[in-house]
Amino acid sequence: LRAINENLPSSAHATERVSSTEVLRECIEIMRVGFELPELTSEVLFEAFTAMGLTAESPLRSYVGRIEGEAVAASSLFLAAGVAGIYNVATLPKARRQGLGAAVTLEGLREARELGYHIAVLQSSAMGLGVYRRLGFEQYSTYSVYVGTARE
Repeated sequence: LRAINENLPSSAHATERVSSTEVLRECIEIMRVGFELPELTSEVLFEAFTAMGLTAESPLRSYVGRIEGEAVAASSLFLAAGVAGIYNVATLPKARRQGLGAAVTLEGLREARELGYHIAVLQSSAMGLGVYRRLGFEQYSTYSVYVGTARE
């Protein structure tokens, strides 16, 4: 976490840590749309995130990025076993390529560093790989994900 590049250019934006159920619903909707998940996943994610809590002691913390007050980017930080994991980074299609994915990722990385964490990990889509490299992440492995089509 000491090697994070915090000097990435981005458009004017504001980021915030999710601390209420209202903002959590905005955050989850960004993740759902960004990852093209079916609507039924929203409530499942909401229940899972709220079960872990929205407090400063929660191991799961989420962040939203806003443009002109509208929530358009989201990310999550999971703290466990001395490692800070970045997950669920998503930006709505209309707001992509403006630095918001990097901004919400940096929010979690900074918080982890302030809490004394030294190591951060993440998994990247092809779309996000360049962003994470510019932030200072290095690739150590690759893996494949196989998805069924529900066709016979």
